[in-house]
Amino acid sequence: MSILFKRYKRIFRRNLQPVFAVLVAKRDGISADSWEEEVKHTLIRVGENPVEYLGQDLPQQSLLLTILEEIEYEFLKEMRSARHVTRSLQDLPPTGI
Repeated sequence: MSILFKRYKRIFRRNLQPVFAVLVAKRDGISADSWEEEVKHTLIRVGENPVEYLGQDLPQQSLLLTILEEIEYEFLKEMRSARHVTRSLQDLPPTGI
């Protein structure tokens, strides 16, 4: 990954935190497949209106889309892992504390 890629990715992840918070809040209210589609649809909207979500300092469109794809992949991976951990913890017997 280039320095430019890493720089924009870091900035975009930070700028997208409010969007991610809304998506996380929606996660438990719909099926996993529907939620993943919502994530993909939301990030498509970000790519279509990047200034609204990411600010004025933007890279070329091709790099922008590559970064958004990477952010989507990482976010979904993190959320799948978190959901798996939550389910695993729910399967544990009570500790009696």
